[in-house]
Amino acid sequence: MPVPGSPFAIQGFGQPITLAVEPSGRFLYAANFGAANISSYRISPNGALAPLAGSPTPVGGAFYQAITLDPVGGFLEVLEGESGLVSFHINNTIGILESEPEIVTGNDPFALAVDPLGKFVYVANANRTPNIGPISLSGYQIGPKGALKTVPGSPFVPSVPTGSFPTSVVIAR
Repeated sequence: MPVPGSPFAIQGFGQPITLAVEPSGRFLYAANFGAANISSYRISPNGALAPLAGSPTPVGGAFYQAITLDPVGGFLEVLEGESGLVSFHINNTIGILESEPEIVTGNDPFALAVDPLGKFVYVANANRTPNIGPISLSGYQIGPKGALKTVPGSPFVPSVPTGSFPTSVVIAR
């Protein structure tokens, strides 16, 4: 059944390319491809969406590959498809995003995942441009306010068949 008010208007411009729902089910976040922002919504009990005050939130870069939330719901990790990873602290009362500085990942990042305890985020790097190289995984520890610190030994180079191109990252419990 359609949710009342659906389809919902996008805030600003751009195209929502990836979505994440906060674990309690109260807030939805949409990374808008080509718009350099993230739209934030409150989810009503009937599923209708209402834009949050201050939304959309500007983010550097405009070509989002992925967003994900930590399992506790305190942080939204945003992967900007050219070179950046941004960690947002989520105000769990009103859902607004509070940004931490951008972290440069490896070359040509394309996917990310947060571990089940919400302590680490990993980014898969395609290394296709400008210098072709092996696929790698960058690891970051998520600090109390969302600040990211590089995991020792990162980036990691997995053993993958020549010519392969993984398209996602999954962390098993």
